[in-house]
Amino acid sequence: MTAWGNVELAVEAMRRGARDFVQKPWENERLLSILRTQVELHRVLQQAERLAAENRLLQAQGRPEFIATAVSMQPVLDAIARVGPSDANVLITGEHGSGKEVVAQTLHTLSRRASRPLVAVNTGALAEGVFESELFGHVKGAFTDARADRMGRFQTCRRRHDLSDEIGNVPVRQQAKLLRVLETGEIERLGSSRPRKVDVRVISATNADLQAACASGQFREDLLFRLNTIEIRIPPLRERREDIPALALHFLAPLCLPLPARDRWL
Repeated sequence: MTAWGNVELAVEAMRRGARDFVQKPWENERLLSILRTQVELHRVLQQAERLAAENRLLQAQGRPEFIATAVSMQPVLDAIARVGPSDANVLITGEHGSGKEVVAQTLHTLSRRASRPLVAVNTGALAEGVFESELFGHVKGAFTDARADRMGRFQTCRRRHDLSDEIGNVPVRQQAKLLRVLETGEIERLGSSRPRKVDVRVISATNADLQAACASGQFREDLLFRLNTIEIRIPPLRERREDIPALALHFLAPLCLPLPARDRWL
C-alpha cells in the first residue's frame, strides 16, 4: 500500500511477490474485494498443496507403513497433510512406541525436501562433552583428539530434515546453542568463529512433558517456542484400540512363512 503509486512501482511489487497493489486513498469496497479474493486464493493454493502432498505420499516408494484407522488418529492425519509440505518446525509428542518416528518419516515424505535423506539424531544419547561437536562440527585442534576438521549433523543435513529424537534430554547448557541455530539459521563449528549458513527443517520427538520441564527450569521456554511451531500429539495405543488388529498383522507378517502350494488348499 502506498500513496506514491505508479506502473513501475506496481510491477516491481508484483515481481517481488506481492499479490496486489493498493494505492492511497483507497476505496473500502475495492479493498475488501481484494482481501476476499486473496483469502480465497490462499485456501485454494493450500488445498492444491495438500492434494499434491497426499499424492506424493501414495506414490512414495520405501516409506514406512502408517497404520491409523482409529478416529482418535484423524487429527494426526490432518496435521500431517497440512504441515507436511511446509518448512515449519514440528514437535511430535507421545509415549514410547506410539509411532513418533513413523510420523516424522511421513512428514519427510510429504515435504519438498523428500528427495534428500532424513538425518536422525538421538540427542538424548549424546554426552554433553560431545554434543556441540556432533551437532555443529569442529575444526582441527579444537580439542585434544580433533586431528581434522569435521562436519556436524546440521551441515550434513543441509537443505534436508533433521530428526532430533528425545529432544527433552538436551542438557540445559547446550539448549542455548541449539536455540541460536534455530533463531539465526547459522552454526559455528567448535573452535571456529566463522558462522556458516544452514537450511534445515527440524522435526523433534519426545515422550517428555516439555511444558512441565519449562516450569521446573529444566527446558528453555524460548527453545520450546522455536521447536513447536506445530505440535503433533500421537495418542497412545489404549486410545486407538481399533488399530490393534492391523498393527498386529503388520508386525506378524514378516514372521509368517508362506505355505507350499499343495498345502494352501488343505
